[in-house]
Amino acid sequence: MKILLVTQDYYPVQGGIQSYCHEVAMSLCKQGVDLTMICPGEVQESDATLPFKVIRVKIHSSFLFLKLLRLLPKHLKAHSYDHVLFGQWQNAIGFLWNKPKGPKYHTMVHGRELLHGVFGPLTPWLCAKVYRKLDGVVPNSYPIAQMFQDTVPGFENIHVIHPGVDAKRFTPQPKSTLKTELGLANKKLLVSITRLVARKNIALVMQALPLVLKEEPNAHIVVGGRGPELANLHALRTQLKLEEHITILGSIPADRLVEHFALGDIFLLPSSQSSKDVEGFGIVFLEAGACEVPVIGANTGGIKDAVVHQQTGLLLEELTQEVLAQAILLLLKNPTQAQSMGQAARQRILAELTWETCGQNYMDKVFS
Repeated sequence: MKILLVTQDYYPVQGGIQSYCHEVAMSLCKQGVDLTMICPGEVQESDATLPFKVIRVKIHSSFLFLKLLRLLPKHLKAHSYDHVLFGQWQNAIGFLWNKPKGPKYHTMVHGRELLHGVFGPLTPWLCAKVYRKLDGVVPNSYPIAQMFQDTVPGFENIHVIHPGVDAKRFTPQPKSTLKTELGLANKKLLVSITRLVARKNIALVMQALPLVLKEEPNAHIVVGGRGPELANLHALRTQLKLEEHITILGSIPADRLVEHFALGDIFLLPSSQSSKDVEGFGIVFLEAGACEVPVIGANTGGIKDAVVHQQTGLLLEELTQEVLAQAILLLLKNPTQAQSMGQAARQRILAELTWETCGQNYMDKVFS
């Protein structure tokens, strides 16, 4: 089977969608698929080491669709594919005028692209027009599938496929070495590792800490990641006078990522939802859960598919300092319950949320 994956989100840019597209491509290759990827950016040395062909287009990711208006019809005329899978609907906009016959056409649905894009207020109307030209869509969670149905009423070929995690890489790790290295040997650690943008609500995590410290004085926050909020978080830590209680690491090397996820007593990511953005799933919850770390998230977007409330972690109905602090204290004061949640998270992942399962679901539901 030959499949073309067209995505505006791919490495070397880092992010959840970039990781998702890469892992889907890798898992499909393991299923025996002959896969080609079209993506933006300069050619990378690592492209040659991948089990699929990478065609790079020199343009900003948000405007890849402009180049595809001419490139894609020519490519599809010169090459035969069974299926074409788009990373986002914008890349198929040329199909409004010219949809090449032959392959079946599908697109992933992550959530944010339903709400906001380079087309401004025209986005909901335009994306609905494009979606109706396609043969099927693949939302990454059931809440995002519902958002899609609200945007494109009556569309039938919807296949929800959850992301996965590499459970052989993300495993429980001893905490003591890294805790000592960071000078946090006697601390109860609240870890947040994410792209540092405002909607991830790391500021709320920091603001809730004084309430936690009143009852758990050894609590300590560790923040990893990079993004536009990094400077603001440093300033907020100073404003709150919590320099001794919050460690901001910045970017974490890939070869040390697992031990940082495994470091926490709790993993925290209370992402908010707005009219322009939403957490489609949250792969980081799986990465923490695979390390048997219980998680706390918000009951927004697709997070409710990533976290089973009161089984693998806790979901917050309200995003306030008080509610978040209460959830943190509940797990810190009940370590047996917290440990049980972490173990349940890993068992669930092994059963249904690995990248191998994700790839098999694509083969069974989308490409069958």
